[in-house]
Amino acid sequence: MDGDVLNVRALMIDRILNACEQVYDGTNWRAIRDTETFATELVITTYTQSRNGPVSVREQSEEQAMLRRLSAMIHPTFRKGFWRTLCADIQGNSERPAADKCGDMLYHILDTGDKEPVGPPWDVHVTPVMQSFLPCLRGRQFFAVEKRRLMGIGPLTLQKDDRIGIVLRANVPFIFRPVSDSRYRLLGPAYVHSIMDGQVLRNPGDICFEQIKLI
Repeated sequence: MDGDVLNVRALMIDRILNACEQVYDGTNWRAIRDTETFATELVITTYTQSRNGPVSVREQSEEQAMLRRLSAMIHPTFRKGFWRTLCADIQGNSERPAADKCGDMLYHILDTGDKEPVGPPWDVHVTPVMQSFLPCLRGRQFFAVEKRRLMGIGPLTLQKDDRIGIVLRANVPFIFRPVSDSRYRLLGPAYVHSIMDGQVLRNPGDICFEQIKLI
């Protein structure tokens, strides 16, 4: 500790590519559907941005057809990753990974709309399975990262170009905002789907934790 600066060793693993508004504010549960639409479009946009140079009308038509097939192909896999992100892959208070019934219940509500609660709050009407989502959704924001094309959920203060990092000996990733060279502001913990079980640390020869300053 150096005055108001905390020195830690961290590994910056990715950058936030985009983020949407609060997933669920305690009243409008349909915001979850809006978040899924945002996330699906982001996956497709990521692909289109990877193309370089002008394309012909024929190539544009072929690309649009391919994107429709891509959207249909990724849908089941995407949905599984999406709902697991929304509940941080935790069922109830501590069971991990969350059972598939959590996702089934969420999409039953979103797809049919026949479980819309009458009167506030939703908590009173929701099933115990849905309680897995509520603690993770309130005051949290959905985001996508750049290099690994992953999705996550984190604090409302996060924004585009913030960094996802791992602090040495910590068991969850964190959101950091670059301030200056090696200086960051810590925004809070995050859930990033597919890196929560140490996947980024499986090739230690390619990993280099650096000394950073938190202000």
